[in-house]
Amino acid sequence: MIADKAKFQEYYDNEFYQTRIVFFHVPLDLLEGRFPEAEEAELSLEFPLNKPDEHLAITMLSPVKDGSAYDYSGFFIPDEEIKKLLELAAQHWEMATNQVEDTSDVKKKPKHHDRSER
Repeated sequence: MIADKAKFQEYYDNEFYQTRIVFFHVPLDLLEGRFPEAEEAELSLEFPLNKPDEHLAITMLSPVKDGSAYDYSGFFIPDEEIKKLLELAAQHWEMATNQVEDTSDVKKKPKHHDRSER
């Protein structure tokens, strides 16, 4: 199961598209050898902002080299797995919510990368 091996990385709120993208480190074998140069693999889930629903999530997988994801492609994950990943991620954005006094400031992420190219 992917959710059992995934490690939460970060999340990014895209205000323009009104979506949240959540990133996870996942086992390299999910790439099935297609990118032998990859050092790790990254999984993303994108869904409407403030509506984390496994039925609405778009899932993508990318190889990572030198800390950069470089070739995202669609990746099928059963709804049950997506739900578990969302539950894992929710723990992190709830922690961020609890760390700020004004909840309108929840957009502060544990770690941020510019993902606007996606």
